[in-house]
Amino acid sequence: MERRALGLAAALLLLAGCTTVVEAEPIVVERLPNPSIYNAPANMEDLVYRATQVTYRIKCFGSSGTGIGITSTRNGVKTSFIVTNHHVIADCLDGREITVTDNYSYQFTAEVIASKLTEGRYETRTKAQDIALLKPNTETFQTIDDYSYANPLGSWVMVAGYPRVSDAGPSLVVTTGIISSKIEPFGFLTTAAINPGSSGSMVMNSRGEVIGFVYAGHDENVLNDAGMFLPLSRLAELLNEIQDQ
Repeated sequence: MERRALGLAAALLLLAGCTTVVEAEPIVVERLPNPSIYNAPANMEDLVYRATQVTYRIKCFGSSGTGIGITSTRNGVKTSFIVTNHHVIADCLDGREITVTDNYSYQFTAEVIASKLTEGRYETRTKAQDIALLKPNTETFQTIDDYSYANPLGSWVMVAGYPRVSDAGPSLVVTTGIISSKIEPFGFLTTAAINPGSSGSMVMNSRGEVIGFVYAGHDENVLNDAGMFLPLSRLAELLNEIQDQ
């Protein structure tokens, strides 16, 4: 998708009959040591490798973005899915095919499990939400189960995704920065470059833990060196909604 303004049309789409996230057989990458989250990692190549394994290009009709393979353990049960933005797959909620491509150019299709879009509002403290869960139509897909809900200001982050930055075709793009501001109820600002088409990109800390996903950017003429991401707690909130149905 193109760089999006912060204003999101209020909407909620929890698909009927989808009350649980399907199980899968993920390939989970190895855990990494725990350095200070304020420092850049000494093992940057390991973080980039982890990102390449679990980050996917998502294409829906005329829209494209990024997805993250995640395994979540809830009540002792592991479930796996791909997380992306609602606005990336909104045109495919009518049954149009969603194509997923990994870093090795292997393609498969995916179905929407749940999708939610909510406009953040200061006056009502309504949290912004722009998230979709996808079920890949493949026996195995790579995921990560290292994640964190901690987002301290000033901590180092890496953003990995598939923005449209080259006419030669999509390739994984990695940028780095810090968490520069918390803007509730909209999420967090990061100084890592958010290029057009970065929707759904992974945000990872220096310990190799996923902490959120990109959902909006700014007009550089208004606010330079900043992009918006939602914390991973928004994913937990959506999973709770599904489970409670």
